[in-house]
Formats: sequence, C-alpha cells, structure tokens
Amino acid sequence: MFTALAAFADAFGNPMAPAIVLALALLLTRPLQLRIAAAVLGCLSALPTLAVTTSAAELALALLGGVVALLLYAELMLHLVLPGLRFAGRCVLAVGSLSLLAVRTVLGLPLPSGRHPSDAEPPRDRP
Repeated sequence: MFTALAAFADAFGNPMAPAIVLALALLLTRPLQLRIAAAVLGCLSALPTLAVTTSAAELALALLGGVVALLLYAELMLHLVLPGLRFAGRCVLAVGSLSLLAVRTVLGLPLPSGRHPSDAEPPRDRP
C-alpha cells in the first residue's frame, strides 16, 4: 500500500506533470480524451519504478498511484483551470469591446452598428 502512496506522491510532486496535463487539456477537445491521456501519462510516470519492483502486485500499486495522481490533475484542469481560463478570456474580450466603444464615443466616430446614440429615435408610447 505504501508503494501506491509513494508513486502517487512522486507523480503528483513532479513539477512537469501539471504543465503537461494543462497542455493536453488545451489541445484535446473532449474530457474523456484528457482522462485517457492522463491515465497513460500516469502509467509512464511509474515506469522508472519498474527496475526496482520485486513483484507484480508492487508494480500494479505503483502504476495505480501514478494513474490516480495524473487523473487528479486532469480533473483539476477540467473543473477549475479551464473554466477559469475561459472566464478570463471573456473578461479580456469584454474589456476590449468596452474600451473600443468608449474610444469611438469620445472621438465621435460611428458605433459599430452605424448609428450614433444621439440619432436614436425616442421610444414610442403604446396606447
């Protein structure tokens, strides 16, 4: 059992693991693809322990620890990091649109719709 815990700590403590999983999360379109890729990377991260394992059970526990660590990174990317990046992108687009609108208004340039706010017709009263 300590073998799985040690493999988890080794894979989770690797500073390149979250960067690789983030790159995969940005490249792969479906969550299932990211989870499968993270599981494969977890298996690859446990391969150096292959030389020192004495039994098949120890190897299986090492593989399990590596897979679980990188699957945890994949879930963190899917549920926390990617939505945060999407929100930040929307904020940047909104600030850019608002600043462009403010500059056009200050300079007296036509708005993107081609109408100036002062040219708008007043609302009509309904009977």
